Amino acid sequence: NQFRLRIGSPEALLNGKAMSLDAPPRVIGGVTYVPLRFVSEAMGAQVSWDNARRTVVIEAAGNVAEVKTGG
Repeated sequence: NQFRLRIGSPEALLNGKAMSLDAPPRVIGGVTYVPLRFVSEAMGAQVSWDNARRTVVIEAAGNVAEVKTGG
């Protein structure tokens, strides 16, 4: 898969097809932030939310990554 994101744009291209984003990519303090779900799913991963642990779970090719949210 190939995807393109533009800073500040609520739209991305995935394999040439326009898609809406939940949140646009942005730069804060010199660091670029991208929508985690979109990027993960564009690369073929399954994304889920564990509400009890307030954690995003990303699974791809037998690997699991967990991202704890702040707060």
